[in-house]
Amino acid sequence: EFEGEWPGDPDQAARIRSHFGARRKAYNWALGQVKADMDARKADPGHVAVPWNLYALRKRWNAEKAVVAPWWAENSKEAYSTGIADLCTALKNWSDSRTGRRKGRNAGFPRFRSRRTDQARVRFTTGPMRAEPDRRTITLPVVESLRSKESTRRLERLVALGKARILNATLRERWGRLFVSFGCIVEQQRSAPARGRAGVDLGLRTLATIADTDGNIRKILNPAPLRATLTGRRRAGRQMSRRIPGSRGYGAAKAKLAALDRRCVHLRKQASHQLTTMLAETYREVVIEDLDLAAMNRSMGRRAFRRSASDAALGRIRPQLTYKMQWRGTAPAVADRWFASSKIHH
Repeated sequence: EFEGEWPGDPDQAARIRSHFGARRKAYNWALGQVKADMDARKADPGHVAVPWNLYALRKRWNAEKAVVAPWWAENSKEAYSTGIADLCTALKNWSDSRTGRRKGRNAGFPRFRSRRTDQARVRFTTGPMRAEPDRRTITLPVVESLRSKESTRRLERLVALGKARILNATLRERWGRLFVSFGCIVEQQRSAPARGRAGVDLGLRTLATIADTDGNIRKILNPAPLRATLTGRRRAGRQMSRRIPGSRGYGAAKAKLAALDRRCVHLRKQASHQLTTMLAETYREVVIEDLDLAAMNRSMGRRAFRRSASDAALGRIRPQLTYKMQWRGTAPAVADRWFASSKIHH
């Protein structure tokens, strides 16, 4: 993922926002079709509805887009396809949740998206998607060139050597900034097989306590980024509440709060990636806990405890460790949920 600069050309910036709106338009249109079919089926059981899949809904969209969205040619077809694909995923989650095929919290029926709350993003799967040789320019379909705030050397070098191929690119706006994520197939670089065995106990004050077969015990501290920025967040929140919405001071306070949010997210990602990469590269066998994080949040009575559990982001570690060890031909072992690791690890 690379952070890009908003283009200085107003037309190009408007074109990016138009793609975000086109995705939302296709999503809401497809949801309206699904609801209309459901209502028609209640009135007439013999009504033939459009199947809930990307192919059928996109075919219906292509037949009606000239009437529904006369401006459709101004954006890439991928913007509309992204919105319909997102709705298909939401409908499948709702259906699987009702039938018990989906684990976790029950998923509700999809709702219409608004400009204020919708996640601004669009995914490209066809057309020019590349990191240019200058390693500072990213090219996307219709959107054209974007200036990257960081070097794209790692991706550009792998593509130039034929060791990677770009499959898709996702352009999104978060915290008022642009980010471009590339989905790639990368030639796997197998490292020397690691040795040793380790057990990992996850926690809140100490993110992980690692005990290995050599008798070493290592503790990885929890950065707790939300706790570290709470004072600044409260101050920025008070400043924003005292400003007039739309004013320059309101925008400055909102940007300050967004910067703190961005820092929290990046620190959590960095901590989990550093921990899981170290475990996958150092040990051949890793035993990790099976935590019921949802139950932990429900059982903690105090709000500060629930906030600490969410701030640690323990749910990231096991999936990341799994795919990183699979790259090296191994897999983590999962201890029983009721194993008393926190009591005996010391």
